Amino acid sequence: MIPSTKFPRRHLLLAPAALVLLAGCASDNNNPPANQNNNAGGQDAAGPGPATGGAAASPDETAFRPRANPIEYIGLTVERDMTLDEFVAMFDPILGDGASAGQFASGVKIKENIEIGSSADPQTPDQILIQGDLIPVEPANENDKRRTMMRAPASKAYGKLFMDAVRTATATALEVQQKEPGGGAPFWLEYRSRSSNGGSLGVRFDFEPKREPRTKLVLNINTPQTSLSGGKLNGPAFSGKPYESIAGTAWFAPSRDEFTFFVQRAYGISPGADQNFRDFQLLPHKWLRLTVTPKLKDKFIDVAFEVVKLDKSRVPFARAPASFIAGDQFRQAVFVMLDQNEREQKEGKKPTDWQAPFYYDDPHSGGVVAVVATGKAGRFDIAYAVESPINFLRDVDFVPYPKTMEIPETWPTKQTKCSELGSYEAPQGRFKVRFVSSDVIRKAEKEGRVKAPLKGTVSGSIYKSEDVTIAGPKEGTKPVASFKFENVSIEGGRPSTEFLIEDQVPAGDYQVLGFMDIDGNADPKDPGPDQGDPVFIPIGGYKLSCFEQPFDVQFAILLPKL
Repeated sequence: MIPSTKFPRRHLLLAPAALVLLAGCASDNNNPPANQNNNAGGQDAAGPGPATGGAAASPDETAFRPRANPIEYIGLTVERDMTLDEFVAMFDPILGDGASAGQFASGVKIKENIEIGSSADPQTPDQILIQGDLIPVEPANENDKRRTMMRAPASKAYGKLFMDAVRTATATALEVQQKEPGGGAPFWLEYRSRSSNGGSLGVRFDFEPKREPRTKLVLNINTPQTSLSGGKLNGPAFSGKPYESIAGTAWFAPSRDEFTFFVQRAYGISPGADQNFRDFQLLPHKWLRLTVTPKLKDKFIDVAFEVVKLDKSRVPFARAPASFIAGDQFRQAVFVMLDQNEREQKEGKKPTDWQAPFYYDDPHSGGVVAVVATGKAGRFDIAYAVESPINFLRDVDFVPYPKTMEIPETWPTKQTKCSELGSYEAPQGRFKVRFVSSDVIRKAEKEGRVKAPLKGTVSGSIYKSEDVTIAGPKEGTKPVASFKFENVSIEGGRPSTEFLIEDQVPAGDYQVLGFMDIDGNADPKDPGPDQGDPVFIPIGGYKLSCFEQPFDVQFAILLPKL
């Protein structure tokens, strides 16, 4: 028996989730607003204009419960540095004046093999159809040349409003930059469309004054959410009217005194209430105006945002009520964390990172507002995250996943009786192994991405299955057998010759760990793989029940850089 082969312990790490300030915290890229009944029937869309008012919520709309039925979907988010002029040129024929005039675009390349396009909607002249496609890099067959991930309806009215808002906000921000290089504050604006049949679309334009380049596109496309319930596979999981909205987030960096004054004036009962925010310019975002109107009889305030376009005309953006008592709770939550950070700084401690959102909405008739206070590395910031009222649309035909494979009803029957394998049942047995390569390794070989021919010495060890995890052998465990075979070849996708591992082991479940030294540089006294060597991955396992039992042991991948 040779020494146990070293197996690289690869820890599967989850990177810390990035903190994203979404406009409308209850309305993310995949799910409707909290009071939108996405199981409601009816496929006919409302008119092309924004929804006004709305019926009282049904019991289904106000119930607080988790989703009951299983679903699946696939999403893709892509970023691309882009100037304002480049953005307008690309998306004018998709969402802007060009699309409204019938000047559509197809096959617009976002990145290699990711395309977007637009076309007329045969159902209504007020809508545009926007499609997101993937060009497969490993097509399943000769007909698998394009896969549609998403087809979303969009109104010409909301598309134009979004493009106008992007032009206005970015031109204003760049004007500030010219006067004060590096000045201004970040913001983003996003067009959103959601359809149970077509999937979801998010087109976002980001501005960051201290980044080079300062502007970029963030495109998000999702397939429809499809059902995993019996008999409904690859069909829509939900029904209901599709809808669209426009969202945006703008950041500010106030002092504590500024925050105290403004939040008291906005949400508090103060002597200055009659001098409340009226057409207030949210500097440095001169394009965004705020009006706060106290409604003392109703015990809330009315918060409204408008976009001032380049031609000085006004466009309502979002409007929602917020109660005085919730506003006071928000103020106290922020004060608690600001005091915490101040104490930490005085004591020389690392400031605690924190976030305090104040969310309020009227999604059908007004929109969504979230005031998000954050502390990051001792810096205090405020973000206004807003979303327009939802606008109902006419739906598209369902976009299914393409059927690119034949799925058998059962796996092919394997010989499992020892007599069929030329052996007999025994309390102890030996492994007879052939080494084979996975599709991944065969593809790398075909494309010339292997560092040396796929032949060499195979070193490995056999462990009890319970002693192994995906990261390798558990601490303190030992192999039940080890092996070393020279001149093994898996070139051209062909299996190796058969090798007998002489050590007898008790019948049971096992894992095989090891590698092939294709460049001949492993330490013979302590063999271990280096980058580019074929290695086994402990997935599945091998059940030994015969005195001599044959197995195909697969090299899964070429060891990546550690």
